[in-house]
Amino acid sequence: MLGKIQKVNAAQLRPYFRPRDHGHESEGSQNNAEDIGLVDHQYANKGPLWSKRLCPQQEQVLTYVLDRTRPAKEIVVLDGPVCLQREDFWSLGLDEQVESNIGNACFRLVEEAARRHGMDVHIADLFEVPKWKLREPSLPDNVESKDIIILPAWSRGSQTASHYMLCVLLVAKKEAIFLDSLCPNGFGDEKYRTIFRQLAGEVANGPWVEKTGKDFDPFPVQSDGQSCGIFMLMYALCICTGAMFHFLDTDIPSIRKWWCIQILEKFSIARHGQNFGQRFAFWTEEAEQLMAGTLPPI
Repeated sequence: MLGKIQKVNAAQLRPYFRPRDHGHESEGSQNNAEDIGLVDHQYANKGPLWSKRLCPQQEQVLTYVLDRTRPAKEIVVLDGPVCLQREDFWSLGLDEQVESNIGNACFRLVEEAARRHGMDVHIADLFEVPKWKLREPSLPDNVESKDIIILPAWSRGSQTASHYMLCVLLVAKKEAIFLDSLCPNGFGDEKYRTIFRQLAGEVANGPWVEKTGKDFDPFPVQSDGQSCGIFMLMYALCICTGAMFHFLDTDIPSIRKWWCIQILEKFSIARHGQNFGQRFAFWTEEAEQLMAGTLPPI
């Protein structure tokens, strides 16, 4: 730069995302997938969606929800089939293993993001997939018409800790992608792999191409024992929105917060004929009253 060389720590570098230039894009480039950081975060202009600084009100709401001194059973979300309590958010927002209940809620957001990108996605229930080891696995009748099938797998061996992995079936391409944040070159549960291969054959006859993490560049991997659920969610979100895996292991604390904020600001509370609104969306009067202590928790 100006004839000078500056030394930098490469570990601190982040990917550069080129802003879209609507006036000079060719038809081919318009069809290329955008980075999720430019599309799916309502406050973002550029850069990864989880890197945006939370406003003070968001920080206050998130601190309230993740506060371990408050009741674990306080209802934070009750929206259709989604019922989440504070302890569910502890598993997502703090350094813990993600609980399957709130994991399913996150996958609802993944499905919505995929729909905005023109993709029709089926995502298997996190509670149902482990049962496939004990009974015949099944998918919906119309699943062959989907663009993407997401199969989140939770595994716990007799001698190993519990672990989340992800299988993605790209139906039109007949590609089966096995992603394991601890095993880039493979898949940590062969029984699941056999089950998912069987399901792929039922979705579309003929040979399927199989891929693992080594087929992606970059492919982020975890360095701790608690964040496999977050990696699983991010793999699914990136694939469903056509984005590269532009996140790092060091981003996980910020990504955890971002997932919590997405749920808090997109789901509401409604029960027994009463609508309590989005009381954890920072811009609502309910949130302001709750933070002031004038609105009783549920």
